[in-house]
Amino acid sequence: ECDQSRLLTALQQKGAAWEVEVARRRELERHLGQRDAELADFFEQAAECLHQVGTDGIIIWANSSEMRMLSYEPHEYIGRHISAFHVDQDVIDDILTRLLRGEQLYNYPARLRCKDGSVRNVLIHSNVRWDEGRMSYTRCFTRDITEQKAIEAELDRRVADRTQELVDAQQKLRTLAAD
Repeated sequence: ECDQSRLLTALQQKGAAWEVEVARRRELERHLGQRDAELADFFEQAAECLHQVGTDGIIIWANSSEMRMLSYEPHEYIGRHISAFHVDQDVIDDILTRLLRGEQLYNYPARLRCKDGSVRNVLIHSNVRWDEGRMSYTRCFTRDITEQKAIEAELDRRVADRTQELVDAQQKLRTLAAD
């Protein structure tokens, strides 16, 4: 009877320990699930445009900012080859080649085609996720600099106009001085 009592006590202690462990693991799973949801929301709702491209060049995922920038619905963008959205084929070929070599890209200029046919000037930051020495996918952060490029072009135009005005004025002065 004493042995049975000790065995019963030991089993009860193990059962109580299991209950504590199960409760701890459930809490951990709940916490990890909540953290996963927060991270998914963080990337999906980020102000920065983000996407992933598979080894075959197919877009695996893109966040809502990228969809808004280019005006595509997810089904029109995800699942298509990334080159379909680049204006300059040589640029996307170079990007993919560099990434396959393991290079990281910072401020790589490119032009992307929007759904309505307009073009966005962007800077790309990208690198590759490697699994056991093999490429899994690219991670790409895209910053829209279209407005900045338009402002720079306007400033360049104004400088060129002003320079031409000065050249014309100088030429008129020479003509007047020669008369």
